[in-house]
Amino acid sequence: MRETGRISDAGVSPVIGVMLMIVVTIIIAAVVSAFAGGLSGDQKKVPVAQFDMRLYANAVMELSGPTTVTMGGISYYVNSGSPRFDIIMINGEPIPPKDLKFVTYRTDETGAVVKHEVLWVTSSGTYNFFQNIPGWNPDAIHPGEMYYGSPDTLLGTGGSGLAVGTPVEIDIVHIPTNTVIYTQEVRVQ
Repeated sequence: MRETGRISDAGVSPVIGVMLMIVVTIIIAAVVSAFAGGLSGDQKKVPVAQFDMRLYANAVMELSGPTTVTMGGISYYVNSGSPRFDIIMINGEPIPPKDLKFVTYRTDETGAVVKHEVLWVTSSGTYNFFQNIPGWNPDAIHPGEMYYGSPDTLLGTGGSGLAVGTPVEIDIVHIPTNTVIYTQEVRVQ
């Protein structure tokens, strides 16, 4: 005769196993949530703004005497006699100019795309673009304010010599978030 032995049921009951799996899942979800929440807390806010930009070459040089330029529905006094880059903040929240840079793309005479980057405020604190209105506040750019600068600064050497009608793409980048906040294709006037 064969002896029959008892089978031992010493294992963990299915209810306890399921409970352990639920607890482990909750702990993993809490860790992932805490990690993700910590990442989003360190992100900087991207400002929202709209601009209007113009590049003037020979058209400005041909003007005789003072003139006005209308940008964003506002007329500004412009000295004639030199090529220039004009930018106005149409609307949006105030932005420190030290937080902005321009990235430009244009095609040269050989057909190659030329990319140029320039900070609004250099690392030494020098301003590349200045407000056209007396009493400007260099700490922030506000809606309705017009700024100007040299096309050579904006586009690199030779920017002042671009032919009228030349297209230039200008991206305004928010430096702390490395986000393009505004893009405009400008044709040299």
